Amino acid sequence: MRCILCLSTLFLSGCDTSQSVFKPISGTETSAEIPETTEKTTAQIREANATNSELKEWELRFSARNVAWGAKHRGARFGVVEAREDARARSLEAFENAAALVDIVFHENSRPLSTLFLSDEDENRTWTFSVKSSDPHARIELEWSLYKLTPAYDAENRKRYAPSYVSSHPLLQRLVLVDRETGENVALGTHHTYRFDMNGTTERTFIWKLNDTPVILSRHLKPDRYRTPKAIVTPRPAFDINNPPFSKGNP
Repeated sequence: MRCILCLSTLFLSGCDTSQSVFKPISGTETSAEIPETTEKTTAQIREANATNSELKEWELRFSARNVAWGAKHRGARFGVVEAREDARARSLEAFENAAALVDIVFHENSRPLSTLFLSDEDENRTWTFSVKSSDPHARIELEWSLYKLTPAYDAENRKRYAPSYVSSHPLLQRLVLVDRETGENVALGTHHTYRFDMNGTTERTFIWKLNDTPVILSRHLKPDRYRTPKAIVTPRPAFDINNPPFSKGNP
């Protein structure tokens, strides 16, 4: 018994009781590691909430780029907010820029706008816009992404919106891009870009349309001029023993 007590005393005296000798269980890391873990978790939660919840207020950001030159429009936005006064406040007037290589302008009641928002009270969920190019033979690419708008108020009690990117949402299944010239419909739920030619003009018109139900397009239909032509293969003539081929320079 005395030997056991002595060994216990020696073991305790050789241990530093000021520090834990046990490794933390996974998920209970030390405080120095918590900020990074918490930040990642918060970002994942925000993405999950924006993806899974109903988007009552949202915006779609899109841009136009000249494929050959790389010139890109700064970007345009459209979407839906709850109150009509907020929709009017977010619909900004467009200023004509004659020097722009690529430009995007919305059309609403004969007014050119750079952004166009509707409210829940608006029944017609369509946004008409034009893509303008200084090069009438340019090939343009449209690219878009969806954002959830979360209302917030600043120190002066002014309403603001905090955007959060949404990679996938059922709302995209209801949005369609309509090419007015070709009649082509592009489902936003399966595509994030669309390329077209200016076809000798400096302005092309399109429509964003929000349907009440999901739009199912079996495939992305492209006009014939956009399809890659198949290689033309010339069949080789059959070998004729009476007229054998000769290499060049050997009659």
